[in-house]
Amino acid sequence: MKGTTESNKSNFPMTQGRLHEVGLTNDRTLSSYSIVVPARNEEETIGDVLEVVRHMTDDLIVVDRHSTNQTVVIAGRHGARVVEDNSRGKGDAVRVGLAHARYPITVFIDADGSHEPKDIPALVAPIVAGEADLVMASRMLCGSEEVCGYYLRLFV
Repeated sequence: MKGTTESNKSNFPMTQGRLHEVGLTNDRTLSSYSIVVPARNEEETIGDVLEVVRHMTDDLIVVDRHSTNQTVVIAGRHGARVVEDNSRGKGDAVRVGLAHARYPITVFIDADGSHEPKDIPALVAPIVAGEADLVMASRMLCGSEEVCGYYLRLFV
């Protein structure tokens, strides 16, 4: 049946109760949030990241910091809208990404593959449910092999 969770290729969280003003479809499936990917010379990893997240949104934005390799070309191939930042660091990329986002919920994910795209629905769910205005992930809470795996190997 079209529109049900079973036929939905992405893992959008379901919401119960009344719809919040965040771009929910009538079948109560979250479908409207922007994903912003700050990038600079990430041609080796950005394609893999975009391949996963492009199915989660219709507003995929790559904020490019004047890459000198194929980052922008790869982003375009994956359907991302590419905008340039002002070369003032990641904070600038965040501001530029927010300025171009179409939806009130905006997710940021690094282009180097250091974040798990599968975590996006769980991070967005409390906002959709009206339980939070902001949700931030933390590598320091041992959700990431990058940080915790290293320390666990030291002590085990």
